[in-house]
Amino acid sequence: MQDRAFPSTLIEMKKLLSESTRFRNEEVPLRQREKQKLFHQYRELEKYFESVGECDIEPTLRPDALEQAWARLLLAHQERERDLSDEIRRLERLQRRAEKLHRDIKQTESGLDNVERHIESEIRRVERGVHPADAKLAAEQIEQELRAMEHTIQDMMQDAHALREGRYPQANELHRRVQQLHERWLNARQAFTGRLLPRLSSVRMPVQQTTVRRETRTVLETRVHDADPKFQLLSEAVKWCKERLKKLHEADYGSDLPSVQHELDKHQREHKQIDQFHSKVEQCVHNRANFTGEELNLYNQHLSQLQKLYAELLSTSTKRISDLDALQDFLQSATAELNWLNEKEQVELSRDWADPHINLPAVQHYYEQLMSLLEKRELQFSNVIDRGEALIAQHHPATKTIETHLQVMQSQWAWVLQLTLCLETHLKHTTQYHNYFEEVKEAEKWILKREEALNTTFSQSEFTLDQGERLLKGMQDLREELNTHGAAVSRLVEEAQDVRPVKQRRAPVTRPLRAETVCAYKHANVAIEKGSAVTVIDNSGRSRWRVRLGGAGTEVQLPGAVVALPPPCQEALDAAGRLRNSLDRVIQLWQRKQLRMRQNMIFATIKVVKGWDFPQFVAMGAEQRQAIRRALNEDAEKLLAEGDPADPQLRRLRREIDDVNRLFDEFERRARAE
Repeated sequence: MQDRAFPSTLIEMKKLLSESTRFRNEEVPLRQREKQKLFHQYRELEKYFESVGECDIEPTLRPDALEQAWARLLLAHQERERDLSDEIRRLERLQRRAEKLHRDIKQTESGLDNVERHIESEIRRVERGVHPADAKLAAEQIEQELRAMEHTIQDMMQDAHALREGRYPQANELHRRVQQLHERWLNARQAFTGRLLPRLSSVRMPVQQTTVRRETRTVLETRVHDADPKFQLLSEAVKWCKERLKKLHEADYGSDLPSVQHELDKHQREHKQIDQFHSKVEQCVHNRANFTGEELNLYNQHLSQLQKLYAELLSTSTKRISDLDALQDFLQSATAELNWLNEKEQVELSRDWADPHINLPAVQHYYEQLMSLLEKRELQFSNVIDRGEALIAQHHPATKTIETHLQVMQSQWAWVLQLTLCLETHLKHTTQYHNYFEEVKEAEKWILKREEALNTTFSQSEFTLDQGERLLKGMQDLREELNTHGAAVSRLVEEAQDVRPVKQRRAPVTRPLRAETVCAYKHANVAIEKGSAVTVIDNSGRSRWRVRLGGAGTEVQLPGAVVALPPPCQEALDAAGRLRNSLDRVIQLWQRKQLRMRQNMIFATIKVVKGWDFPQFVAMGAEQRQAIRRALNEDAEKLLAEGDPADPQLRRLRREIDDVNRLFDEFERRARAE
């Protein structure tokens, strides 16, 4: 896929493109199905190995690695196919240029044949004593023909050079033929200036004789034209060339790719007619043998005019084909770039950031890929711009059309760059929004689990002293967790102020909403800078919103992608409030459960004490007995002071403590009595 060593012939290139198309249409779908099958098998194996506790797979063998490699392959194939198409278009342009050059060579060879014969003919006529006026007119015609051929040969040299630069296979042969033509033209020019003009310099004619001669020629021209069909054929040919030249000079070039393609197709048919008209010109040349004397001189003058007109017509027509071909080539590239940019534009304008199921990792991957593609595309885009500017510098007749497309291209490129800023900003806001609510959701789940533990594990009323000690320690650990989590909840409550109201982008606007632009936007008479304050009036449009500029400015339509709603997000504020209330509720529950557990711990201790008999009591030392009694009474007093006097459990606690104290008093009296 990375190989760019392309063959030099058009046939081989088209074969490569055909193979690439077959790969895309046949191989890719087949491999896609195999890939999906592998993914399914991987998931099945993954489940199995996880069930047996073994799932250590190299990162390079995971589905995401294969997916990334697959994406790189498709991108490489797309780039190769694009490069193949570009190279084929380049070779087709070279082919058309070579065909044009071949036609120009043939026509110029024929023209040089005529000029060389004309020069030799005029030299002989001057030596025989031709009239000076006729000789002068013939010399002017020859000079004009040589000048026209000079421009044509210069154009052919440029074409031959371009073919050699483009590595066209037959470029050297065509270049050699152009050089030979140039040498022939130099020889013809030398014959004209070195042999014919010196002979004409000695010819003189009185003014009166010139006038009489001109009047005689006019009468003769009228008589011959009316009487001879061959002369009429020549006149009609001259008229046809003039009309076609006028039509070519007034012809349009089109304003877009379809109209330019239409003009090119139409002119190629017309050029074929012009090319075939050469046989009519040759017929007129052949008819010259039917005239003698003054009629021949007159016929030669008109024939020379026809040959000049036809050479100009053929040159103009060939140049129009070249200009249309260059214009079409530029517009094809420009349109391809605009289509690519428009496609990227539509993706962003139609993206629904409020979609609750939006795949943010996929959007992040798309953003990174888009920035990479733009960086790679910039060189190709700049090349198209350079080609358009080069055509303008060469004074291409469709300069206005080229300038318009260049302006649109540069404007659209700048706009897509602005849209990447929108994409980056909205991606950041939406990621923050979804991450925030994901954190809130996880925090709520954590709180619910602790609440459930408080209502089950830590709600036991009957337990041993050892169990009670463990439960009290668990309660204390839970309290520390609640304190730590309380800091996280406080952070979420604080961050709620910065969350953007993403979901509100889809909700109907019931009242004007203040907002801001996240990029610059220019269209028609609207020009807004990044960070401008706007007021959203209506967001019901799929991709365009109605906003008011500034405080009480004018109302305009803006792409929704340009607009960002500022924080805070009421939904986030409400979620933060609920989360804070949930935490407070659990903390209060913890306090109640901890109080109740301390009560139950005292009840458990009382139960143990009540189970003592007198020997067990006496077996303990007096200090130990006093410490136990003091601890029980202190804990009970704390609970009674902290709790609600109306609590039945606390009333029970007071009764139980009183009973224990009486038991202690009784055992103490018996111990003293003994």
